[in-house]
Amino acid sequence: MTSRVHEIRDPIHGFILFDDFEREVINSRPVQRLRDIKQLGTTYLLYPGATHVRFEHALGVMHLATRVFDLVRREDRCDGQIADEMGWRGHDSPTTVERHRRTLRLAALLHDIGHLPFSHTSERLCSERRPGHESYTENLMRQGWLADLLAHCPVHVDVRDVVSVALGGAASHADRADLSHYQAQVLSDMIAGDLGADRMDYLLRDAHHTGAAYGRFDIERLVHTLRLTHDPAGNPMYAIEEGGVHAAEGLILARYFMFEQVYHHHVRRVYDLHLGDFLGTWLPGGVFPVDLDVFLSLQDSHVNVAMAEAAANGRNPGRDHARRILERDHFRLAYEVRPEDEGTLVGLFDYIRNELCRCDEGLLFDDLKREETTLRIPYVGRDDKPGKVEERSGVSSLITFPHRRVFAPQEQVEEIRSRCENIAATLREARNGQG
Repeated sequence: MTSRVHEIRDPIHGFILFDDFEREVINSRPVQRLRDIKQLGTTYLLYPGATHVRFEHALGVMHLATRVFDLVRREDRCDGQIADEMGWRGHDSPTTVERHRRTLRLAALLHDIGHLPFSHTSERLCSERRPGHESYTENLMRQGWLADLLAHCPVHVDVRDVVSVALGGAASHADRADLSHYQAQVLSDMIAGDLGADRMDYLLRDAHHTGAAYGRFDIERLVHTLRLTHDPAGNPMYAIEEGGVHAAEGLILARYFMFEQVYHHHVRRVYDLHLGDFLGTWLPGGVFPVDLDVFLSLQDSHVNVAMAEAAANGRNPGRDHARRILERDHFRLAYEVRPEDEGTLVGLFDYIRNELCRCDEGLLFDDLKREETTLRIPYVGRDDKPGKVEERSGVSSLITFPHRRVFAPQEQVEEIRSRCENIAATLREARNGQG
């Protein structure tokens, strides 16, 4: 029986297509759960349009990764030697191509199924046994339901290959079934590399839903200039044509500005802190459960109900954080370490935090490290010889500023700001005296 083609209309990519088998995977519990996991956590409290969810992102990554795969394996973009090394040419090539394509699509669709409620917002509450969403993702894929579904796949695909491609170096096991190391790496780069579908989709999607223009870049030019080349050892690797370097620079700039203007915005960050502290009182033991079935039952809606109940209960230990989120009565920014103090007053933030914590309880501290956006991918010149992008581009790496902030209730902001400034001045005088 011929498999039907189904379609979903997407605001970023238009129609996203999938067949009967993929529909079954999409309808599975781990994937459907993503309908209730916000892509940007509490950002909707700052940008009202940012209510989009991981489900639509997963579909978008699957669609975009497939576009990249279909383009890079065209004969005019993939020489015979690389095609041989990838298994895309020869007697069994139609089957191999279809297996790689299926593996890539499934890995892209499932790469985020382990995300916690409100996505990265609550990542700090993971236990040592499940240290992050990648651990949940990997263990969910290995749980058995996916293998049962793959038994009905039109072409043989192994769970181990899906895990390897979905998580790349983040997978705890290096075992693969049908893919070689370099085949798995190339396919994984199409999803999670510097110019992978994951990064391209979330920047465009987040920009669309927040209304921020910063995350936009020339995706058509970028996708149509991606290709494969050889690394110095002669192995196949993901690359970009010289003519696409400027489009890649556009992506780097887009990611940098989205981090500075959206992801690291101080109001978004303080809501993340309020939510994290609430979850620490609500979750048993203050961490997310290890049991995967229990984990699957936790979604944004459950946390919202828990916050409403806590806010109405004067004795609930998480009441204040829950109330502040629901009533949008968040702590205000009282002090932020200035960029010029980062170099001259090393350790200032830790000193301020220690001094304030001796006398005050209830302040919130945010210590955001530098976020680097790099382009570690070769470009292929007009002579088909690869080169380093950093030798061709002036924007191959951008690093955000660290953000070290102190938040306080609105009525305490002026007092806390004054105390922080006095602490900084005292430390500056002491170090100048030592100099």
